Amino acid sequence: MQKLRVFILLCVITLLTAPAQSATLDDTFDQATSAETHGQFREAMAGYQKVIEASAKTNEDAWAARSKARIARLLVNKGLIKEAEPLYLQSLKLTQAQFRKDPELMVDLDDLAESYTAQSKKLPDAKECLFHALALRLVVDPHHPNVNQSYRQIALYMLGRGDRAAAERYIKQGIELEKNCPPSKLYRLVQDQGLLASIYMQSNDWVKAEQTTRELLTQAEKYPFLSWAWPQLHCTLGQCHSQRYQYEESDREYQLALTLAKKYPNPNGDISPECVKGLKENAILKLKNKSKAKLVVKAKH
Repeated sequence: MQKLRVFILLCVITLLTAPAQSATLDDTFDQATSAETHGQFREAMAGYQKVIEASAKTNEDAWAARSKARIARLLVNKGLIKEAEPLYLQSLKLTQAQFRKDPELMVDLDDLAESYTAQSKKLPDAKECLFHALALRLVVDPHHPNVNQSYRQIALYMLGRGDRAAAERYIKQGIELEKNCPPSKLYRLVQDQGLLASIYMQSNDWVKAEQTTRELLTQAEKYPFLSWAWPQLHCTLGQCHSQRYQYEESDREYQLALTLAKKYPNPNGDISPECVKGLKENAILKLKNKSKAKLVVKAKH
């Protein structure tokens, strides 16, 4: 009986003690968060470090993981990318089991990814930060919309460096994830397929540019809330036809784009001047490339 009482007493002590330890970690973490919110860098760093040290004595690994992600974010926000690297690498080893245990850990990792993305805009070479952000987002959830955002940012970076092959490769990965997205998120697919068409146009691959644009137009025409994109897509088709000496088809696309632009204005800017310019250029090109245009018409028949 005495042994049973001791056993019960130990169980009670354990039940009472464990929450107290957790609460201490919770309080320390909240204090560090408050310091971070008020821009107190040193205090926040010290607070998160205390959580990590205290977590080592318990099984509260989620608190330690969150604190490490927070410290990494503080360092990245200060531009201390190299100093944050060891903590970044540790974050890549986190598992879905840990995320299920504390979903807030996913939020902290995504916030860290956002910090890398923000820093990429301030650095001469954004490559490392953009790829770090992508890696973190893939760890959190390979199908999360923010992963598509990273693919798009990397594609734009590669395009800016003249590496169109890499830009095409990364934007296609984003498009693949978006193929089954709900209608409310289709604007992302419009953006990314439009970027893919732009990559083909810059590569002078007008056949693929037209094909990509037509596929996108077929999808966009199903949804009236995407009507703002219709004029731009027809304008792009006008450019594709013009570059292939198909001036009659080009004129029809430009005219259709002008008509649609009056009915469905684009919040990102009026496409009409570009269409008018295209029509004027076609009038000149029809005479300049008359023989080539005839060959194209003949080949079609």
